Amino acid sequence: MSLRFGRTIDRDLIRSIVTHPSVFKWQAEDGVLVEDYQPATDNPLVWYVLAIDGRTLIGLFVFEPRTSVKYAVHLAIAPSQWPRGVEAFKGVIEWAWATIGMERICGEIPSDNKHALRLAKNAGFEKVGTEHGAFRRGGKLLDIRIVGISKEVACQQH
Repeated sequence: MSLRFGRTIDRDLIRSIVTHPSVFKWQAEDGVLVEDYQPATDNPLVWYVLAIDGRTLIGLFVFEPRTSVKYAVHLAIAPSQWPRGVEAFKGVIEWAWATIGMERICGEIPSDNKHALRLAKNAGFEKVGTEHGAFRRGGKLLDIRIVGISKEVACQQH
């Protein structure tokens, strides 16, 4: 089978993916509760994109505009599908270039999320900066690593 990508506005589905315990613990800062999470499906500029292989959900990718050319991406890969994370991430990036029309994608990853940092690197993102002490988890201030990829560079990699 091959991966398919498509936009969803199904709030219950989005919520169930993002608030899954193995996902939410990496997304939320101290004090943010599962019951407080509400997807911004009423904002047409925010894209919730599912990666599906046959009938298997691989993950959810959320693209939020930051400027007229740049979107930030947040991702939630189903734990059983982590080995396919890079494949899904690269695929959804290609899909996003063609469908959403941005020129650059960035990610903001807390420094303790080594898996996400490795995933971004393997998907072609480069480190572009650090926000020191910009995230709190477990009572501790963490840095946020800023990563990014441009359409021009991504297309040259293929």
